[in-house]
Amino acid sequence: MPALFFDCDGVLADTERFGHLPAFNETFAQEGLPVRWSDSEYAEKLSIGGGKERMASLLTDEFVRENGLPANPEGQRELLARWHKTKTAAYKARVQAGQVPGRAGVARIVDEALAAGWILAVASTSAEESVRATLEHAVGDEKAAHFSVLAGDVVPAKKPDPGIYLLALERTGAEPDIDVICDVATAWEDAAAVFGPQKGADPPTVARLERRLDELAERAPRDPRGVPLTGCAGGLSGGLWAFRDARLLPGASFVLDAIGFDARLRDADLVVTGEGRLDRQTLAGKVVAEIARRCRLHDVACCAIVGERDLEDAEVRELGVARTLEASTLAEIGERASMLASRPPA
Repeated sequence: MPALFFDCDGVLADTERFGHLPAFNETFAQEGLPVRWSDSEYAEKLSIGGGKERMASLLTDEFVRENGLPANPEGQRELLARWHKTKTAAYKARVQAGQVPGRAGVARIVDEALAAGWILAVASTSAEESVRATLEHAVGDEKAAHFSVLAGDVVPAKKPDPGIYLLALERTGAEPDIDVICDVATAWEDAAAVFGPQKGADPPTVARLERRLDELAERAPRDPRGVPLTGCAGGLSGGLWAFRDARLLPGASFVLDAIGFDARLRDADLVVTGEGRLDRQTLAGKVVAEIARRCRLHDVACCAIVGERDLEDAEVRELGVARTLEASTLAEIGERASMLASRPPA
């Protein structure tokens, strides 16, 4: 029977910005701690897997001494358990108050999967209470009851370790042939250096992540190092390839074929695509590169509206994009689109 597994944070809902970060800061305020993580500071903390682990990063010798916190391991374990309980309650309250927006389309996908009789599950190493609250908010209590929820400390290691996904397969009885739709061609060993800085990782953190990826690769049934597409989602694609014999597919081609893009292209005079940041990752198989490639094959002009451009003119020409315009707001996107419609490239 087909099965559909969801992650929680960032998949079911926009949880980090609107849920976890404010809940952490509410906890620190209740505990009388002189800590309020900003967006940029929290981006750095995201390189640490797990809420308790992120809070534990505060417990330096200096911080413990200045704030009168327990210095012994047992006392700190009890302290972190209390903080985490408070934080989980704060997060649930935000979800139940409708302050954590669900991702568009999730409820529709769940409706279609239920109608087709699919197995449904959520696999996350976030706290189970938080995951269940997010799931119920995203799809409603009645549909949430059809899900298996695998969450919290039910596996010994956080992602990118595949343990939570292996447990989900075991608990649901699913034995799927796994196709992983990949958004870039980045290889396993490059994942930390390419994606870590985007998420706030400094050079020492990137080095630590690289070591962890090497350790996972060395004990995998298949070594993902050097294999294109294995670095997507911080190595998730490579973990599924190495541990579960997954097949890796270029995502842009998969989606464009699914929507019949080439057939629509034959009737087009101009294609306008877009991306948050046009950079060297774009060249590594992202959707703008694939759209531009197909436009060249059909001799159709391709333009891009992007939040930021970080490619040289020669690289943009090599990509096959006739014109790029930057826009950072919805209004600006509309203005740039009108410009292209009134003055399309020759």
